[in-house]
Amino acid sequence: MEHPEPSRIGRQLLPYRLFGYFGNLSRYLWLLNLGRLSAGQRRHLVRLRREHSQTAEAYRLKLAIQEFYLQPSSEAELYLADWIEMAIKSGLEPIADFACSIAEHWEGVVRWVHSRISNGVLEAISSLVQAAKRRARGYRTTENLIAVVYLTAGKLDFGLPT
Repeated sequence: MEHPEPSRIGRQLLPYRLFGYFGNLSRYLWLLNLGRLSAGQRRHLVRLRREHSQTAEAYRLKLAIQEFYLQPSSEAELYLADWIEMAIKSGLEPIADFACSIAEHWEGVVRWVHSRISNGVLEAISSLVQAAKRRARGYRTTENLIAVVYLTAGKLDFGLPT
């Protein structure tokens, strides 16, 4: 069933109660975590889940993947494998694509489960190297560039008085 766009008065949407779930008004209910919803928003979400089964299934899978981060490392790998299977069987193409992407990067995801270390440190070092490259413009050799990278990213302590 096709729903019309909410009418606009000037720059403001007509009141929310007139349109219920039409347009983007309900989008934020699906995106918010359950703990952040008011009682009225929860009631509205329950109605939306009944009326929009595919969106409700995507929402259920979203909540399930969030639970993955709370799993102990001994159970997380099995939990994720089950989630991938559910996501692929859901028939929701974007969710299935995301599940396939996780499956393609399985080794890295499993490594994170056991180490809980992100690649944030690597990204920070990369940022420092890029800054050093900008500063090193005009140096004649790559050795000079490497020296600037070491000086910038290496956190070297020369023991000089400050």
